Amino acid sequence: MLERLFCEKMKRWGLDGKRVGVAVSGGKDSMVLLELADIWGTEVSTDLVVLHFDHGTRAESSQDADFVRNEAARRGRRFLLGKRAEPLPRRNIEERLRKERYGWFEKTAEEERLAGILLAHTADDQAETILWNLFRGAGRRGAGGMRSHLVRGRANFYRPLLEARRAEIVRFANERGIPWREDSTNKDTAFLRNRIRREIMPFLEERLGRDITGPLCRFGKAAAEEDAFLDDLVAVIPLYRKGKEIWCERKKIDDLAPVLRTRLFRRILRELGIGAGAEETNSLWKAYEDRCERILEGGGRVLGNGSFLILGDLAAKRKFSEQVRIDPGKEIRLPALDVKVLLDRDPYDETSKRSRVSSDEFSSVSRIHLNRACLSFPLFLRTRRPGDRIRPLGAPGTTKLKKIMIEKGIPRFLRQNWPVICDQKGILWIPGLCQAERTRVLPETKETATLEIAWGEKSVWRPWLFRRKEEE
Repeated sequence: MLERLFCEKMKRWGLDGKRVGVAVSGGKDSMVLLELADIWGTEVSTDLVVLHFDHGTRAESSQDADFVRNEAARRGRRFLLGKRAEPLPRRNIEERLRKERYGWFEKTAEEERLAGILLAHTADDQAETILWNLFRGAGRRGAGGMRSHLVRGRANFYRPLLEARRAEIVRFANERGIPWREDSTNKDTAFLRNRIRREIMPFLEERLGRDITGPLCRFGKAAAEEDAFLDDLVAVIPLYRKGKEIWCERKKIDDLAPVLRTRLFRRILRELGIGAGAEETNSLWKAYEDRCERILEGGGRVLGNGSFLILGDLAAKRKFSEQVRIDPGKEIRLPALDVKVLLDRDPYDETSKRSRVSSDEFSSVSRIHLNRACLSFPLFLRTRRPGDRIRPLGAPGTTKLKKIMIEKGIPRFLRQNWPVICDQKGILWIPGLCQAERTRVLPETKETATLEIAWGEKSVWRPWLFRRKEEE
């Protein structure tokens, strides 16, 4: 029964014939996992790699490593050993050791190009985890317990025994004569996990007069399904990336219910590799609600005072102080601003909608048509300067560029390097924002000029431009 369920899961996960790691501590659960993986691996010609991490916290830990090494050799499987590199922590020992172990698994998965790593957690482990998470006040994600498939970094982890009861594991081990090692620390109730397993779970079952592992696992499954559904609701919210920054349009956040906003904030934090705990999430909420800037505990900053909520490494950008001449027909590429500019030498063809600027990685193009007779050549590209003014199309008078950018919700750290197109008389165009009234193409206009600016895939302005297009 256990063999059949195991093989079905491997096939469902698409692991047949792939290189797969098996995490083996030497305990009975992991030794049964190794036995099942070995049987399955032989049947489907899968390359198995046995992984063991030695925390070095017990005198007998080196003996556990030797035991697993010998069991791997007996089965003709390759063995890899990881060891704790840092001193033993004094606080949160369980969590710190777990992070170090998983960190090694992730590193090994990438180096060995493993399609996945198998973990030996059972239904009893799942029930204990759910109870533990409830005790510490976890939300729906924690109430869902462990996932059968987990992605951490570039590594895929699978738990094929998550629906198997511990009694089934023991019975299978005894029937097959599978040896295992006993971890002496499993009896130490100073660790909360052991206290839940050895004291709290038996106490609850005795007082309730029933098994609680099954109901807890069913509760966890329902919570996990709801959690996945809520994740799907926020997955459609567009996030724009620029290097180590993530932008999210404020209006999209405003439209979400508070519970979904929190979930979206955690999604952003996780994608940035920043802790998604209560402290980090609260900092994000504060920046969003107060429209202010906050420093995140896990690293980086969040800006909430514009049209976008911006998170990440928001170090001050170096001012682009050059003035670059734009000659007709010559494409200007400016890596410092991640833009390209082209002034078309030919009159505008009303039937042509094709961008003339080369595409490659510059996929987002802004284009305007100007009354050529009103231009004072040559044209230049530069960035905003103190006192810059423009009379936008249809406006009765001039307005400061700074005011326009503030009204449009451009964050302060972006304003200094926003590209500006000008001629000898003044500003002609602020790409993405406005065009000068004096360049307006009228019915009697005889000759026009076409200006195009292409924004790079990683340009900090692209998210804002996309929002403008949606509004228009």
